[in-house]
Amino acid sequence: MPRASEGVRTVGRVSHTTLSKQDKAAADLAKMMGWIERGVQNLSVSIDLVQADTYDTELSSEDMPDRPKAFEVLKGASPDKRPTLGSQAKFWALNFSDGSGPAPLPEKIRNTLTKAFDRVASWASEVRQGRSNAEKASNVAEALITSTEINAERVMKEARERGSKDAVIQGWRSFAELMKKKIRLNFGDDGYQQVADSVNEIWKTHDDNPNRPLPKLEPVSSSPSGP
Repeated sequence: MPRASEGVRTVGRVSHTTLSKQDKAAADLAKMMGWIERGVQNLSVSIDLVQADTYDTELSSEDMPDRPKAFEVLKGASPDKRPTLGSQAKFWALNFSDGSGPAPLPEKIRNTLTKAFDRVASWASEVRQGRSNAEKASNVAEALITSTEINAERVMKEARERGSKDAVIQGWRSFAELMKKKIRLNFGDDGYQQVADSVNEIWKTHDDNPNRPLPKLEPVSSSPSGP
């Protein structure tokens, strides 16, 4: 009987020990799954940062006043010791997913998360470059539009000035035609021709005549000069 009783106690102890190990394994698994879930959530946050164009926003110790040591750890792990929102999301996903300490994630999961964050970082760089190129293109287009507007204004100004000159010329042409008609009407064809010949003779050498003949040059004396 005593042996049977001891056997029962022994079985009881083994059963209790086995359950404790199972409970601990289940708790560890649940904790690791929680860390993995937070890591994936941080990956989603990182993607949102890219879309919001804040992925490369630099962090300072003032952004983490309640966790100065954590900031120093983050700073030491960041490229060029320059922690950003993006590097923070990656670092916390891989090392501090629960916010308290290093997460014992299996190597395969850590590698998968690392590759995912690296792809997001590459995407952030491409988006930043694309936005920069778009901004440059926009500036070029704006400069082109401005230049076109200036040129258009200059062309319109010249056209207005030319139109104004053309109107003056046309006015004088109309006046000249009217004068010719009145001269013929009052003095007849012979009188008109006399006036026309007289005017043409004067016009040949008039300063405003673009086709006036060049003035004759005075001959240069070849005789020696002396007192």
